[in-house]
Parts: sequence; C-alpha cells; structure tokens
Amino acid sequence: MALIALVPKYVGEDFNDAPPGHRYRLYLQFWNGDYSPTKKDKLAALRPICKLPQHSQDVMKALAERSKAPDSETTLSIAADSTAPFATGLGWEHPNENGFAFLDPYGLPYLPGSGVKGVLRQAARDLIDDPSSETATWTQEAMTALFGEDDPNKPHGQGALRFWDVIPELAGGKLDVDILNPHYGDYYQKGGTPHDAGQPVPVFFLIVPPKSRFHFRVDLIAPFRLDENLRKDWKAMMQAAFEHAFDWLGFGAKTAVGYGAMVMDQQVLKERQAQAAAKAEQARQDAMTPEQLKIDELRQLYDKLKAAGEKQNITGNLYMKLRETSLSAREWPAEARQALAELAGDIIRYLDIRKNPKAKELLKSLNP
Repeated sequence: MALIALVPKYVGEDFNDAPPGHRYRLYLQFWNGDYSPTKKDKLAALRPICKLPQHSQDVMKALAERSKAPDSETTLSIAADSTAPFATGLGWEHPNENGFAFLDPYGLPYLPGSGVKGVLRQAARDLIDDPSSETATWTQEAMTALFGEDDPNKPHGQGALRFWDVIPELAGGKLDVDILNPHYGDYYQKGGTPHDAGQPVPVFFLIVPPKSRFHFRVDLIAPFRLDENLRKDWKAMMQAAFEHAFDWLGFGAKTAVGYGAMVMDQQVLKERQAQAAAKAEQARQDAMTPEQLKIDELRQLYDKLKAAGEKQNITGNLYMKLRETSLSAREWPAEARQALAELAGDIIRYLDIRKNPKAKELLKSLNP
C-alpha cells in the first residue's frame, strides 16, 4: 500500500518541491490508507525528503552567508566543519518517534542559538574548573556577565552576548538517515531481564551529514555590562570556549556517542592566530622605549640570519649596523647599553672575533 500525506486532497500529492522541514512535519507521506502511521516503511518515508530542492539550497546558502561577518569589536564569526553526523531536536514529538529541528518558515535544519549558548556556557565552566587551562581569564563573574545569570536562586539577568541560530550548509545539498538498533526493548519497556537475544527494532532518524559547514556568530549587544578588561578580552575568551567545545563537547543531540563533533576551519584558525600574534607583537613594541626597539630590531635580524646560516651577511651587514648603533648608544640609559652589550657579545662570539681589537673596543664602549 502506498503511503499518503495526512493533508486535504486539494493540497495535492506531490511535495517534492517543498523544503524538507515542510515535508517532514506537514506533508510527510507516512500514513497508511486508514490514516494509521506506518510501522514497516519508515525508511521509505524519510528517504525522499532528504534532498533539498534548488530554491531551498539557495535559501540555505543565503542564510549561511548572512551569518558570516568580518570580525569587529562587537562580532565574532567562526566557521566549522562537522566530522560526524549532526542531529538536533530528536526529543521533539513526531509520529516517527524521533523529531528534528527545522527553522520556520524556511523548513531548513538548524541549531538554535539557545543550544549554542548552552554548549559554550558549559565550555566556559570547564575552562574555569580546569586548573591546567591556559585561559586564565575565565571566571564565574566573567561567565555571568557574558552569558547572564543562571543560578535559580538569584534574580535573572541578561548577558552581554547574543548567539545566532546556525543554518548548516549541508554536504551534498541533502540530509541523510541514520539508524538506532535498540536490543533491550523487553527490559526497558516490559520489565524483563536484560540479555543480548532480544529482537532489535530499527529506529530511523534524520541527520545532517558529516563534512557540512556550520557558521557560528556571536554579537556583543550590551558592552555596558562588561568592565574594561572583559570588553577587550571577550572575543579571545569565546574563541577558547569554541575550541574547547569542538574538542570535548560537541553540538546538538547524542554528543555522548560521537554525534555533533566539529573542527574549526583551519585556514580561519591560522588567520586568527596570525592576527592575535601580530596584535600581541604590536602591543609589545608599543611598550618599548626607542632604545629597546632598536635592540629588538637588531636581535631579530641576528636570529633570522643565524638560523639561515648567513654568517657572511652577519659579518658584512649586521655587524656594521651594530657598530653604528653603538655610537648613539653612548647617551643611552645604562640598562639599554647593557642589553646592547649582551647582543654584541653574542654576535662577536658567533663570528669568533673575540680577539679582534675593534670588537674588544666595541664591547668596552658599551659597558655602562
């Protein structure tokens, strides 16, 4: 017997052009002729709704594009790829036993922003509780300020951050069907003894396939709730929370058995690390005196040439710069002259010219 959709006849029978969420909840061809739910053909009912029609793929890409945003003081945007199946909303009621979360009116799968917030809050808790964590800035006060108060014994308070819903870009432009094979129905449902001889009853449910792209976006909407340090550090802290969530927690349902595992986009991660390193380097240089900057410039040049084995270049180029700098160093503070003398000693020893009269004279002139 062909399966039918439980809708008025004037709606029609062909729903192939409808988004998957509409077909799953409104037009699912899941019912027998007597309007009883099918027991044997659940897979046959789910398979046809997995492929997205072209207009749904266009909407999916447009919504994902909207979630992307250049980093700013008030926006953090992170892309990640799923390395395992992703499921969401399985606990929602549905005649198929397992629900699935679709975002209206688009009828596309999504991870609610509230779910993103919950996972990241737990990641923040872990980073607070983990004494080996390198993210020392996570504290209970910082978590409350960013996420809001979650202690039921305290007045509710809104956090400073807003978490967007996530519309995944589905690998292959389609959903997929996964299966559970529970073997202990007699034990869980009928009070029998647990054993391995039970007859499994397959349970089919929808998933987002691995290698799908997820775009996470977090906005700072209430900076006035944060102190000066948090306003400066919140993005780095949230990035650490994302990385912890990707490594240890997962997103969506069934994370305890490996679903919802993701990895951050490696190219984006490298760019962020490069930006953070450049920012830290700039801050380091901003804190230096002109004398320290000059010494640092010579030290970096020396390390670079030494690593490349360019001893001749050190002799003909760097050593001359060092001698020129020593002339102005006579007016430097004693501490800066001492640092320059240490660098000169390293270079002279590397070039093995310690007995050279000019080298001796150079070191003598730099000693405070």
